[in-house]
Amino acid sequence: MWWVAVLLAQGVTYDISYGDKHERQKLDLYIPHKAKNAKVLIFVHGGSWRNGDKSGYAHIGNTFSAKGHLTVTINYRLSPNPWPAHIEDVALAFAWVKKNIAELGGDPSKIFLMGHSAGAHLVTLLVSNEKYIKAHGYSSKDVAGVIPISGAYTPDVLQKMFWVFKSPEVIADASPSLHVHEGMPPFFMLYAEGDFGADTNTPAMADLIAEKGNDVKYFEIKNRGHITIILWIGRPGDIATARILNFLHK
Repeated sequence: MWWVAVLLAQGVTYDISYGDKHERQKLDLYIPHKAKNAKVLIFVHGGSWRNGDKSGYAHIGNTFSAKGHLTVTINYRLSPNPWPAHIEDVALAFAWVKKNIAELGGDPSKIFLMGHSAGAHLVTLLVSNEKYIKAHGYSSKDVAGVIPISGAYTPDVLQKMFWVFKSPEVIADASPSLHVHEGMPPFFMLYAEGDFGADTNTPAMADLIAEKGNDVKYFEIKNRGHITIILWIGRPGDIATARILNFLHK
């Protein structure tokens, strides 16, 4: 089957700790064979900020490492841990990768962020509300590109997620649309046809990013839903996979 060749192309190391405050602060590494100065892709899973695990996204790690990209899948604290635990962990994981990836064959100047659903929100927030990445001595300029898939970016959407964003102050802090600024990394945003509001939220967010002079493109994946858009990554002929690889290769 198609995934057999993928699995043979690289090595995998599971459950590396990037922090010491919580059992969720772990990541998996998918390292291409003979990796040297490889581009790096950090993937942040979805699950409504309260569910999900990196173990369900091995196909992401296997797919992109087989194409030569050192891929990192991360876990992070989930609700009911109070905000901003989620984004603080994403920032901490990024800092770990930035500091350590060179010895593993990755290029620390070419780190890309990709996330699905809640993960798309988190990777977008990391480069818009820079206080979380700056807490570790980095900025959005340390990110080579961002690939949010089927995310939520604006206050009107986040206020519906009352189990995590519980006050107007939290919603304002957590809304990427309120923190867009000049000098953000290139964005390639994806969403599925009829995608739970991401089909309208994504173009609106892309417009805000472009208004600040940033490079942004977005693309709708036909015949996919909110879940299948990510589950089909790596399958032969998948258009989302092809588009993401094209962005990474550029």
